Amino acid sequence: MITYHTTDGTAVSGTDYTGSPGAGSGMFTVPANTTTANIPINDPAGRELQIGELNKTFTLTLDSASNTATGALLGTTTATETIVNTTFPP
Repeated sequence: MITYHTTDGTAVSGTDYTGSPGAGSGMFTVPANTTTANIPINDPAGRELQIGELNKTFTLTLDSASNTATGALLGTTTATETIVNTTFPP
């Protein structure tokens, strides 16, 4: 089990993206014999960046891993994510 949290940059949780649940933190499990997992970061209510609106960023931080009896270690623990504006003028 890995815990994580999101931190707003120019993107705001609840407006530009749906960050981690609760008070800005969440958890997920990486299945056995795999090295990657997807963390869903959704677009609230189908909102799109508007024409002329700049790309926006937020940070995803992996906080800790539990049940590491197999010797699993966290690699890179912080990543800046970019929400890219794909709305172009007609």
